[in-house]
Amino acid sequence: MEFSDNLSISEIKELQSQMRDKAFRMIIEVFFIFGLPALGGYWLGRMLDNSFETGKTITIVVMVVAFISSWTLVIMKYRKLDRALTKLDQLRREAQIK
Repeated sequence: MEFSDNLSISEIKELQSQMRDKAFRMIIEVFFIFGLPALGGYWLGRMLDNSFETGKTITIVVMVVAFISSWTLVIMKYRKLDRALTKLDQLRREAQIK
């Protein structure tokens, strides 16, 4: 997200409020990012384990892949949000100095 350097303090505060709202939505997303792959991975793993009679091996592998994929996605989303918040904070400080 790019921001102009000539924003007023009220505009910056509004953008910060929007970013906080976005952070809350991100918390909800995290629930789905971890929950859906975990449930889907468990279901798929159990189905494949039963089909190939492999005990719990495939379930464990699928769950580990789902866990790693979920964390990777969360970290990417966090970094993007953190960069935007850092830029807004910097702009707010610069606007207060002027």
